Amino acid sequence: MSAKAHNTIGTILKFGTTANNLAELCKIKSTPQLNGEREQIESTDLTDTSQTFVN
Repeated sequence: MSAKAHNTIGTILKFGTTANNLAELCKIKSTPQLNGEREQIESTDLTDTSQTFVN
């Protein structure tokens, strides 16, 4: 079975209480590989004493 291609160009992260009241939160710089191996996302902030990750 052949893999289906996915395009992430134009992906926008928005938040709001209703569909008519959405605000763009931030620009998305990159996305993980779709349908690939799971990546760990670093979630360390300056108050952490060691690196933290989200699977």
